[in-house]
Amino acid sequence: QQPRPAQPVRQKSQQRQQTQQRKTSQMSESRPKSPARLLHSGQLVSRHEPERVLNPRLISILGRQLERYREMVPMWVAQRQAIRCVVARKQRELQNKVREVEDLLEAKSRAERS
Repeated sequence: QQPRPAQPVRQKSQQRQQTQQRKTSQMSESRPKSPARLLHSGQLVSRHEPERVLNPRLISILGRQLERYREMVPMWVAQRQAIRCVVARKQRELQNKVREVEDLLEAKSRAERS
């Protein structure tokens, strides 16, 4: 037996890879990439960094967010109070309607018995 040349096998594997690359590039061109699928290199690296390296960065990010939203806190408290007031009013209205329905049902049953 004579050894077969490896060249045709390599060409076939290269052709398969090229067709696969074309298919994936066509699929990616047809649909837009969502932001959730795009990863930045910093995100990939930070996933593998030890926690002691990430803690200072996390603390600084949270500190910046706290500074950014500090003046919003009183508004959030006022909004929460307003929402509680609206919900309490609607619950009272609901209870009144429930009582009204119960009274009407009772009056109906009394009228049917008479």
